[in-house]
Amino acid sequence: MANIKFSQFTNQPAADTSYLVGFDGSTNTNYTKEQLKDWLTTGNHAIPTLYSADGVLTSARAVDLSTFNLTFNGSSAGRIIYSGVGEAAGYVLKSDANGVASWGILSETGGGTNITSYNKGDIIYSDASNSLDTLSIGTVGQVLKVVGTNPNELPQWADETDTTYTGGTDISIDGSNVIAHDAITNTPAATSSTLTAGGTFTSINSVTVSTQGHLTGQTVETYTLPTDTDTTYAVSAVDGDVASEEKIVLTAGGSGTGTSTIVLEAGSDLSISRTASKITFTNDAPNEPTLAAGAIGELQYTNGTGGFVAVSNMTYTTKQLKVLNEVYLDGDGINSGIVKLGCENTGAPHYVGLEGPTHDGANAYIIKFPDATPTASQVLKVNTITGSTANMIWGAAADTNIANTDLTLNASRTLDLGTDQNLAFNGAGTSKITFSNLGGLQIDKDTTFKSNAIVEGQGYTQLTTTTYSSSVELDFNDSNVQTIELTGNITFSAPLNIKPGATYILILKQGGSGGHSVSLHSSMKLPSNATFVPTAAAGKADVLTMIAYSSSVLMTVATLNLATS
Repeated sequence: MANIKFSQFTNQPAADTSYLVGFDGSTNTNYTKEQLKDWLTTGNHAIPTLYSADGVLTSARAVDLSTFNLTFNGSSAGRIIYSGVGEAAGYVLKSDANGVASWGILSETGGGTNITSYNKGDIIYSDASNSLDTLSIGTVGQVLKVVGTNPNELPQWADETDTTYTGGTDISIDGSNVIAHDAITNTPAATSSTLTAGGTFTSINSVTVSTQGHLTGQTVETYTLPTDTDTTYAVSAVDGDVASEEKIVLTAGGSGTGTSTIVLEAGSDLSISRTASKITFTNDAPNEPTLAAGAIGELQYTNGTGGFVAVSNMTYTTKQLKVLNEVYLDGDGINSGIVKLGCENTGAPHYVGLEGPTHDGANAYIIKFPDATPTASQVLKVNTITGSTANMIWGAAADTNIANTDLTLNASRTLDLGTDQNLAFNGAGTSKITFSNLGGLQIDKDTTFKSNAIVEGQGYTQLTTTTYSSSVELDFNDSNVQTIELTGNITFSAPLNIKPGATYILILKQGGSGGHSVSLHSSMKLPSNATFVPTAAAGKADVLTMIAYSSSVLMTVATLNLATS
């Protein structure tokens, strides 16, 4: 439809959509009114058209403005009306994050309040980030205060008596809003005048404090110092009355007279002495002994007489304690001496320890480590014994192989192979595994022989007694050979766990007075035209020998009237 010529046919009715309205000369195609309308309103070439009459937009349309403006012009009361999509009085046209416009309340993040109703006296406040709320008016006399803890403080109305006041300088207010004056302290000036004999000075005599704790007044008084200007004093040290005393004497001179004496006395374990004007106290029995004058890092120990001794064979350097020749860790009467080697963490929550022997062993020996550096997979073992010293060497791990030494099992042990793991015994020639223990060999699960099983002694299945019931379901997992004493008639159902190729033996003994009937299951196949009629005599037995041809066929032969005693 690239080049269409349109024709106007005014004599056609409006509802007639079949008459021609255009011709495409490039394709020699005529188009009806309905075809042209369909082309203009569908597909990617559809265009929105505004008519003077109302219209309905039946599918989504988009107008791409590119770099151009879209202008709506009107006059008088002409306006654009966007209705039928949730408008209401007071709503604004707002957009979402994708630019889709709708009527609604302007949110806080858009500069609005997101609140649609208010009461008289309400206060608008932010109750959270990008959120507003209203606080209703309080009651008469209430005040607005902040409650909560940072960063969640909020405004709240409260009674004025609940308000917390803060005191000022020298004023304190308790929780009940009782005001008190703090203790008044005297802080002297940084400098002061020198007082001389006969001089005067003025000082505060008293102060007046109001009931509210305020300083409202003070009284002062002038004082005069004595006029004595030539009194002198001399201090001297003299002998005491006894050997444990010395005296300090203060003597007045000039216009002054008299002496004052201070006695200094040495107490227990102290002595006192004087030379001229010097008095000395000496501690005759020190509470702590004087440390020995050892070298740097040497450890010290008490010598038993109140002193210390430094030793060169025990020294401490950074992160290292060195002991010359020997370290001995005694037991404590319960446990042997233990050396613990901690992990790298502070406090060493994990460690490996070496513990000494028990006293009951009555042995004293030394383990001497080898000089050589070990290699991978080697083990530490005793090489020679010299006196009480076990000389160790590094040996190959193969030396501990069970093939090189006999083992004695002193307790029950379990070898756990794990899931789907096999234990293989391989050998050549006439190698074999021999069990010569008195208890024999017990295998609790199915055993598979991939070659011949040669029995040099007896090979047998234990005879198992199956409890009589009028209906019996044999389970050949109980035994290949089973016996039942009949105390009544019996019917056999299909046996369980039949293994093709196996031989089963069933012994049926007539109990009581005999004459009990037996009904075999259909899987127990007798020779052609044969029937099984059990021996009726009491104490006699019939033997059924069954070879499993398949899991559902037991080829059965009966041996009748056998003695049981």
